[in-house]
Amino acid sequence: MNPEITEIKGYNLKLFQHKKGYRFSIDAFLLAWFVSREKFKNGYEIGAGNGVVSFLVDRMTKDKKHFELIEIQPSLCRLIEKNLELNRFKSDFILRCEDARFVLPFKNPDIVYLNPPFTDFKKGKVSPNVEKALARHRFFLDINSVFKWFLENTGKNSRLALIEKSENLSEYLKSAESFGLYPVRVVDVKPFEEKNPNLFLALFSKTNGNFKREFLTIYSSPGKYTDKVKKILGIL
Repeated sequence: MNPEITEIKGYNLKLFQHKKGYRFSIDAFLLAWFVSREKFKNGYEIGAGNGVVSFLVDRMTKDKKHFELIEIQPSLCRLIEKNLELNRFKSDFILRCEDARFVLPFKNPDIVYLNPPFTDFKKGKVSPNVEKALARHRFFLDINSVFKWFLENTGKNSRLALIEKSENLSEYLKSAESFGLYPVRVVDVKPFEEKNPNLFLALFSKTNGNFKREFLTIYSSPGKYTDKVKKILGIL
């Protein structure tokens, strides 16, 4: 696979990604924005892809941080390495090309975050492109294994953030409850004001607290982002 450079001018980023492999989308910006709203020093990304989410978090926050990027696919790990060489960051990054289910953090993460595979590989058409298939389908990583890892390998004050399809929200809340985890914040993401949400961002904690629910609308009209989303994308 031949990589090409995508420029994110609003954040002064140039990132390699494969032309026909896994490619980031608006989900990466939304998750980075969601994570950047939290106060933390040590960030831990599961399934880092080409590193775009953590790189955006570095740009969206002011203080120097420590990031551990976990990615199982060697082809994507090579992209992360190239992107670290291509850009300047204020934060420290450690890349670990390993299976996230069996990795122990070097530093206790204040926040763990991921854009998990949305679809059960037994449902729907699976891409013949291995990189896409592993990124989009739950071959190895499902939410129960994520919650189990988080519960066993992070401190009592660590938080877990993710983005997923709205249709899976009830499944995630039920699974979190079974592991003794609590939803702290949920942002329902709607394509248009009058439409139902199609994505959600969720933050989970090991301790119960005040639960907050918010809404974010992507488009004000067809092809036109809302001002809030323009800021998130770095174009306003």
